Amino acid sequence: MKELTKIQQRAFDFVKDHLQQKGYPPTIKELQDHMGYSAIGSAQCMVAVLRKKGFLVVPDRRIARSLVPADFSSVQYSGSKNDSLQGG
Repeated sequence: MKELTKIQQRAFDFVKDHLQQKGYPPTIKELQDHMGYSAIGSAQCMVAVLRKKGFLVVPDRRIARSLVPADFSSVQYSGSKNDSLQGG
């Protein structure tokens, strides 16, 4: 995997921490707010970079909370914030 810049690492850490603390991934809007971006497109670009570098996977684009770290790739996520991650 390629290395991350400090800003990319901050975004990736937010996704991982959110998933570990709340049991479900953040939305792109939550990533936008956390990073302080004024436009949702900036958060979408960050997600695209993290995906290209192999740090994030987006298993189902139809689900808002589908930002999943690649190291959770063996875990199935149902998409509901009330559901926890289940090993698969």
